[in-house]
Amino acid sequence: MSYTQQQLDEWSGAENTRSAPFYQIPLITFDSGIGKFYLSGKTESEEKQEGDKLTGVILKVRVAYGEFAKDNSYRLFTNEQNSKNGNFILTKNTKQRGNQVVVQGLIDYLKSRYPNLKMRHVLYILLPSKDVAKLTVKGKSFVNLLEYYAEFGVDEHTRDYFSELGVRHEIYTDEKTHEEKEYYSITFLRGREVEDKEVVAEKIKEIKEAIEKVDEFYSVKSIQETETTEIETPVILKPVKTEDIPVIEEEKKEDGEIDVNQIPF
Repeated sequence: MSYTQQQLDEWSGAENTRSAPFYQIPLITFDSGIGKFYLSGKTESEEKQEGDKLTGVILKVRVAYGEFAKDNSYRLFTNEQNSKNGNFILTKNTKQRGNQVVVQGLIDYLKSRYPNLKMRHVLYILLPSKDVAKLTVKGKSFVNLLEYYAEFGVDEHTRDYFSELGVRHEIYTDEKTHEEKEYYSITFLRGREVEDKEVVAEKIKEIKEAIEKVDEFYSVKSIQETETTEIETPVILKPVKTEDIPVIEEEKKEDGEIDVNQIPF
């Protein structure tokens, strides 16, 4: 009598011992306090880069949500999804308790519990070095990004052009102190057209396949709502149909308090 590998894995509980796949690529962070980009992680050039300008081709966009407390007492963040209609896992981070999964569901439900959640876009960008890196865009920078998207016609795509990312000095008024405060947002300009579109196509395929592996792992696993379980990664308890990817991000502060909830995207 013979058994399939899938049956043996299910019966033996092997699925419970599998490590979650992880798409490891360089990370671009933006410090809105001083207006600088930082590139960290292993790249072809083996160099860590920083500056107030960045050039690359936006290959893929994912959606996530988050909130950063003004008093720095906590931050909330979700996994990535391919659209805002996905099933999101919300994690709360505090200095006292670390990462704690608090709820999962559609974004409307999450916002009914945590109304200050803001959308952000996770950009997968092809750099001139041929590395693919990830940048999370939020706050006023996200508003700038939406305006940039609007510059493209129906038959135009960001993957066909280099995007020139820069910084812009911004001022907002603090709601409590009424003092004017300064910060920087990311700006986006369309650059020259991509010549080697075969490389772009291959990189998009590479991203798609890598993300699908992670999505597949989480598509049969999920969490139950909990307010007390202290964890470092999402608790895996019951199957649902979803596309979950944990998002790991370093967050300095929100780029202002711009409400983008009413922007249709």
